[in-house]
Amino acid sequence: MRWQRKARFGVAVFGIVFAIVVYAAIGDRQATTSAAPPSRFDPKAILESIGSKVQQVRQAKQDYVVEADRQLTYEDGTTRLVGVRIKIPDREGRTITISGREAQTANEQKELQLSGDVKLASSDGFEVTTEGASFDQDTGMLTAPGAVSFHKGGLSGSGVGMTYDNNNEILSLKEMADVQMRDADGEVTMSFTSGAATLVRHDRLELSGAMDVRRGEQVLEADHGIARLSENEEIVTFIELRGNARDRKSTRLNS
Repeated sequence: MRWQRKARFGVAVFGIVFAIVVYAAIGDRQATTSAAPPSRFDPKAILESIGSKVQQVRQAKQDYVVEADRQLTYEDGTTRLVGVRIKIPDREGRTITISGREAQTANEQKELQLSGDVKLASSDGFEVTTEGASFDQDTGMLTAPGAVSFHKGGLSGSGVGMTYDNNNEILSLKEMADVQMRDADGEVTMSFTSGAATLVRHDRLELSGAMDVRRGEQVLEADHGIARLSENEEIVTFIELRGNARDRKSTRLNS
């Protein structure tokens, strides 16, 4: 009958329209993408971790803490620390922090090789800076082969090659030592140059190897010398010259 043919035609049209709608919906659906793998700081590392903290403890006393922004371990056993900080408590109430852009150690060795903006900073304002140094985790000694500078208030200096003994607060400059004292206005009041120098903090500055002392127009020379310092290391209280001591502008001094 005519109405049945119209009904069948309507059902057919509806089926075609429904199929088109379903196909369009499926076609618009975006393909599922897999999550991107996490970015690697160094693909050669077999283990990476963000943030690390290692404490060195001896006889129930914490000697120091090694912290880093990132730690990487390699197949050969080498460990690389990025953004490293070594914090050392001091017996006199001061603390020492040694920092650098990176540090490396191999096969659990006790020596950390630091590189990039290496700084030793004491909580009392004393600072030593260099580009590369090694820190011995057993002895607490910091050693640098290259150019070094230090300062605290009006006391500053530089040299080539150094060691810093944290246990005894002794800084030793191996070569080309140049030390200056400045007043509150930043003017140089006294300067020392020598082949080598040792700063025993809060006590004295020892100089050796063709040393000279300049104070205004006065120039003193000797083979060795000791400058006694005030407790805050900002004032020279006494100078002792030894071996061929002389004043360029006056008479020879007793040695």
